[in-house]
Amino acid sequence: ETVRVSIYRNTKSYSQAHLVEVIKPSSDRIKPRCHLAGRCGGCQLQHVPINLQRKWKTDFVQKGLEAQNILGYSANATTTASTSPIRDVLFPTMGTNEIYEYRNKLTPHYEAPIRMGDSQYHLKAIGFQQISCRDLVDVEDCPIATPAINVKYKEIRKTLHEQAKLGLLNNRKRRKRNRRSKNIDVGATLLIREADNNP
Repeated sequence: ETVRVSIYRNTKSYSQAHLVEVIKPSSDRIKPRCHLAGRCGGCQLQHVPINLQRKWKTDFVQKGLEAQNILGYSANATTTASTSPIRDVLFPTMGTNEIYEYRNKLTPHYEAPIRMGDSQYHLKAIGFQQISCRDLVDVEDCPIATPAINVKYKEIRKTLHEQAKLGLLNNRKRRKRNRRSKNIDVGATLLIREADNNP
C-alpha cells in the first residue's frame, strides 16, 4: 500500500509511525466488520483477509526465530549436516474455521471513575487502548470474541457502571513508577475467558 504516516520514533533499523492516510490501498484490503477497527488496539488486522493474516503471522514467527541463532537451525536456505533452515521445519499458522467470534479470551481495561459531584462517579470507558496511545476506546462488544464472552462482557460492563456511580470502584494505590507520588485512584484490567467444558 501507499500510505502517509507521521513518524514519532526512529531506531537504527526501522521507524515507528502513526498512520495518517491510506493513499493507495492494497487490492487485498477488506472492509473491517468492527466500526472501531483502526482506532481500537484490541485487534489490528481486520482489514486483512484471514488467509493473509495467517501467512503474516507465520512470517513474523519465522523472522523472530531466525534472529535468535538457534543451534542446529539456520536462517538461510542452505542446509548442512548439522543445520536445517527454520522455514523448512516451521508449520504454517493454524486457525479456526471462524473468521470472527473465535477469540476465547478478552482483557478489557478501565480507568478509575471520575468524580461527577459530591458522591457521584462516572466510568468513562471500558475497552482497549487506542492504537499508538494509552487512551481507552469504549468497546461495547467485540466481533472477534466468542458470543458467550460478549454476553458475559455486557453483563460485566453494566455491573461496573453501576458500581462506579456508587464510588465502589475507586481504589487508591501508590504508583510504582514514581514512589514519591501521592496515592491516586487507579482502574483495572478484566480477564474474561471461555473455558472448554468438553473433557
